[in-house]
Amino acid sequence: MPRVDDAFGKAVTHVLTEHQLGKRQQTVRTGLDHVTIGKMMDGIIPSVETVEKFARGFKLDVNAWRTLAGYEPVESGAQILDAGLYRLSQRVGEVIPWEGETPRERLTPAEARAELADIEEELRERGMLKD
Repeated sequence: MPRVDDAFGKAVTHVLTEHQLGKRQQTVRTGLDHVTIGKMMDGIIPSVETVEKFARGFKLDVNAWRTLAGYEPVESGAQILDAGLYRLSQRVGEVIPWEGETPRERLTPAEARAELADIEEELRERGMLKD
């Protein structure tokens, strides 16, 4: 049985009303079909991926929408990178700089983890980090 939350349904309806979009017109922004949006307006909680797609389509805070739908918020790529650099710095005893091409605030969590893996590998190759 699907989870239902009236506050979630009202929030979805509010966003659509605020943007003067119906169930079918919102598809251009979110890529979600009108049936899914109708269920969301009725308060039926969709998958986390669908919640995120909706939030991104309207440039809304993804973590706020994850929380509203009952899902755990996720860390941003910048938070993951900063925490990982701090842990690595503690292990090697010096500050580890990061000079990536993508601005920190635009890093996805996956990109941040990949950057950290590359930095860790480089530190091991230099003999600065041991397992």
